[in-house]
Amino acid sequence: MSKKNKKLQPTKFSPKAYLKERGRKLPLYKCWINEEWKEEGMAHIFISRKHSNGNITFGTYLIDLLEKGLKDSFARVNEPEHLLEEIIRDHEFEFIEVDYHLVHNIIYGGLEFADEMRQKRDKEFIWTQYVLEEDTDDIPWIDIPFGYDDEVKEEINLAHQSGQTVLSMVDLVYDLTFGMQPKDPDFYEKRLDAKEEVKYKAFNEDEAEAYMRDMEIFLPYLEEYEKIIHEESFDPAKLDSFQEKVETALLFGKRLPQLYDLLSNIFIQKEDEVNTLRIVQNQLKAYPYHPTSTFFAMLKLIELGKIDEVETLLGAALDVKDLPFAKDGLSVFEVCLFYTVRCKIFMARNDFDKAEVYYDFVRDFQMEDRHLITDLHLNVLMEFGEYKRNLLEEHYQKPFIDILEEEEEVVKYFEKMAKEIGI
Repeated sequence: MSKKNKKLQPTKFSPKAYLKERGRKLPLYKCWINEEWKEEGMAHIFISRKHSNGNITFGTYLIDLLEKGLKDSFARVNEPEHLLEEIIRDHEFEFIEVDYHLVHNIIYGGLEFADEMRQKRDKEFIWTQYVLEEDTDDIPWIDIPFGYDDEVKEEINLAHQSGQTVLSMVDLVYDLTFGMQPKDPDFYEKRLDAKEEVKYKAFNEDEAEAYMRDMEIFLPYLEEYEKIIHEESFDPAKLDSFQEKVETALLFGKRLPQLYDLLSNIFIQKEDEVNTLRIVQNQLKAYPYHPTSTFFAMLKLIELGKIDEVETLLGAALDVKDLPFAKDGLSVFEVCLFYTVRCKIFMARNDFDKAEVYYDFVRDFQMEDRHLITDLHLNVLMEFGEYKRNLLEEHYQKPFIDILEEEEEVVKYFEKMAKEIGI
């Protein structure tokens, strides 16, 4: 009895397998880093390798040099070179081309720093490491400083830059997969109409001068707090002493909303919910007509599970025009904070269809002016982005990185986008 002839099945291309087997055999090509990585404390790196067909394989790496080390990475295999050129050209940061040895030391230094800071390892690095050379003595060592030092003289907005690339990719793939129509269209249309009618309040000269005076008082406290909590060997006694210093300042006349906010952060650091709530409530009593202070306090109340209390403060307002403490108008920053609070409330209630509306509004502000976005805003954006990412991974039954690399519709979408940009 003769055996049946079996047809040979084509082997499915696996980007991960290719990276592991061939990635380091491709010649290194070009490397880029954001120009102000030292000043910003955040390195955004692209590394490429050249294929014989003219295409490139590239990896992108996000390294927080001050707090968390290597945060995120991502790789694409055998892509047209102009795709990466357009990504870099259209990026929110200015990039410069640098020697490979510099970025190698930053990335592997960031990996080690993340371990020291007990951060979760980037789960994609198990694959994206193969865009890099092996970390051996053959690579010249460059001393890259990580963590805060005594020369840091300004507050660095780290959170603004964290995960931006991934968040944008999640938004694109989510819209491609599930469509761009809002999940609650009636709610969306009402909120959008109200948003378009918002009249923004500008700082007058007196308000601007008062703000600068407050910040001159507050910044030394902030710098001292950050130095204490980021010391290599954390000393709880120093935090206790600093807590007394802030409480004394508030007691004897330095009654700034920023100091109340800082004091509640101290109690959060101590995992003391009772005193966190006490200080937040005192802050609300002291500054009932200070929108920024009120919104900051609201976000902490939501974290403490006091959603009904926040709704009372908002007067259950869904739009800026209905806020009880916004009769004189709100600044752009304050409006963005209001949308952030609303998004956070609906997420806490597991009503993500309504939260989506406010998420989109905050993202719009972010795209228009990235300087408006603080870590408070971005934490909420990333929380909703994680919800979207989980939906995608559940829908496709695979990790997000595999969706980008293996789903035909997604791959074609990005290829088409690259061609359109290149025209």
